[in-house]
Amino acid sequence: MKEGVLTGRRGFTLIELLVVVMILTLLISISLFAFQSARREQRNAKRKTDIQLIKAGLELYKIDCGTYPLLSAGDAKTILDSDSNSANGYSLTGNNSSSRCASGNIYITNIPSDPNSAKRYVYRGFNSDYYELCTNLEGVSGSTCPSSYSCNASGGGGNCNYGVTSQQ
Repeated sequence: MKEGVLTGRRGFTLIELLVVVMILTLLISISLFAFQSARREQRNAKRKTDIQLIKAGLELYKIDCGTYPLLSAGDAKTILDSDSNSANGYSLTGNNSSSRCASGNIYITNIPSDPNSAKRYVYRGFNSDYYELCTNLEGVSGSTCPSSYSCNASGGGGNCNYGVTSQQ
């Protein structure tokens, strides 16, 4: 009997190790892709919920104030923005146009912001009875926005592709 001599194979060959590493890499890649898709869908669901929350606040505002919030010269206004004009953390309150529309009336307690800081929600009040509220959903083709707006906080590109109006 000899001591210290190995009889039989011990360990893995280089090819076996490479196959295992390739399989693990493939599984991790698939998991990351699925995770990113799930996160994108989660952000899109939040955007849709936020739009409905803002719409509900605008409808309550209209009931009390008799009009939707108007903008000077009909310019598009970003209700929610990631730049210095951010409305995140602000509220939609009455404008004192009547006793029912007092500035103490809060219609949206905390205006939400887009989950992606590079994007924003866009509101445009055309007249006292009509508005458009739009956002940009990720990975969606086509558009339900009645008009074309940029949803990038820095302007340009990233057109809104999901929207609601006061008539929906």
